[in-house]
Amino acid sequence: MKQIKILLVDDEEEFVKTLSERMQIKNLDSDFVLSGEQALESLGNLTPDVMILDLKMPGINGMDVLRHVNKDYPQVQVIILTGHGSEQDKKNVLDLGAFDYFAKPVDLDELIQSISNAYELKIETHGKDSPAESAKFMTVSMKNSRSSAAETSVKANLDGETEAPVKETLGKLVVVGSESEFSEEIIDYGLEMARRMDFEIVALNTAPLICKNFKEFTPPWKKVCEEFQTESEENVRPFQQKADENRIGFTHAVEFVEVDDALEKLKTRLKNISLVVSRPEQLDGQTPEEPGTKSNRRKGFLVYALS
Repeated sequence: MKQIKILLVDDEEEFVKTLSERMQIKNLDSDFVLSGEQALESLGNLTPDVMILDLKMPGINGMDVLRHVNKDYPQVQVIILTGHGSEQDKKNVLDLGAFDYFAKPVDLDELIQSISNAYELKIETHGKDSPAESAKFMTVSMKNSRSSAAETSVKANLDGETEAPVKETLGKLVVVGSESEFSEEIIDYGLEMARRMDFEIVALNTAPLICKNFKEFTPPWKKVCEEFQTESEENVRPFQQKADENRIGFTHAVEFVEVDDALEKLKTRLKNISLVVSRPEQLDGQTPEEPGTKSNRRKGFLVYALS
C-alpha cells in the first residue's frame, strides 16, 4: 500500500468538490483549495506529493504557482488540469517542469494513472515523507486504483436500460428548457459548462400540470401530452447534435409536472446530478436561495446544486 498526498487547486468550487468525490469513489481521497494564494499557503503547512493545478485563476494563476513550486518545493509533482489552455500553454508548463498536462474534460482513469506515475517519479528522485506526515493527507491503495481504472462505466437511461460503455464523467448537469424548447443561449451555456466541468447533460422539458388538467377531459388530454412529447423530442435534436459533436454525454427527459417536482424525480432515477441550469422564472415553490441549496446567477441563468 502506498501513501500519496494529493492537493487539488481550482477556483471552480463545484468542479473541484465533484472531482474530489469522484476520486473517493476510486478509493482515493484528497485535499483541495480554491485559489493560487491558498495553494501556496498550504504548502507551508503540508507538502503534497502530487498537485493537480488549474491554470486560469484570479489572483495568483497556475503558471505562477508552478514556478513557485518548482523553485521551493521541487519534490512536488505538478499535473496541470485546465479548461482554458492552449498548445502553447501546454508547451510552457511542460518546459517549466510540470509532470503532465490535461485539458478539461478529463478521463478520470487517465488522471489517476498519471498521479500514480508522478508519485513513482517523486519516490525515485526524492524518496518518501514520514508516515506521520503522509497520514495527514490521504491513504491510497494503488492496487485498488488500477482495478478501478479497468472497470467499465455504463450509462443508464431513464428507463433503466443500459447503453454502450461511455467515458466516465464527473457528474450530470441538468439543463431546464422553456417547456418544449431550449434557447440557443441556454444550449451554448450548458455545453460550455459541461465541457469545462466534465459533466454529462440531462436536457429536461416539463409540461406543468398540462396532463393532470387534461385527464379530466377525456379524450383530448392524451393527444395533448403525446404532441408535447413529440414536439420536445424534435426541438431537442439540435441540442443533442451539438453535444454529440463535442463528445458530451446526453440524456433527454420529459416530465409532465412542475420543474421542482421533475428535478426530484430525476434525482431518484439518475445518480450523480451535480448542478442545474435554468431561467429564474422557470422555478416554482422552493427556490435555490432557500436554506440547503446553493446558487449563482450567471449570464442571466440560475446555476445551483440540488440539496
